[in-house]
Amino acid sequence: MRNTLIFFFLVLAILNVQAQDYRIDFSGAGDTYIVNSVIVDNLTSGATLTLNGTDILHLTGIVGENDPVIGNRELIIYPNPMTDQTFLEIIVPVAGEAVISIVGLTGKTEFKRTIFLQIGIQRFRISGISQGMYFINISGKNYNYSAKLMSQFNQPGNIKIEYVSSGLDNPTVIPKVLLK
Repeated sequence: MRNTLIFFFLVLAILNVQAQDYRIDFSGAGDTYIVNSVIVDNLTSGATLTLNGTDILHLTGIVGENDPVIGNRELIIYPNPMTDQTFLEIIVPVAGEAVISIVGLTGKTEFKRTIFLQIGIQRFRISGISQGMYFINISGKNYNYSAKLMSQFNQPGNIKIEYVSSGLDNPTVIPKVLLK
């Protein structure tokens, strides 16, 4: 019985540390089937890579409890999905200029704002995003965050990102939905 229990926990530990392994190749559609080059952007780390059209992109990584976005809660969007507005809360580790951008699934940057941020928790209100799935990206000195945002807003609007407050004096302690 004891050996069975040890074996069970060993199997659970191995399954928890399984790496994800993806191989992605590229092909064209429509007027041409030839792909000369592909630009790959990692929305989490901010890294960019240019590949030949015949190259195969091999992605590996370990997914687990130590995921920095989930574990440290550096970026929170609530409510998500949103209707007319949502709130963005980030932890800024280094004061300086940061770029906040909203990118659609096609890769088109729908909105971009550069702002100076102080160290600590910073809050923003986002509104005017039409229905669809988007990526919220925040890049600053020595940090880069990304999260998914689903909008259910049925009217076309003007996207706004408004600075609300610094959370140094009143940090949010209630749990929120976090999407990566």
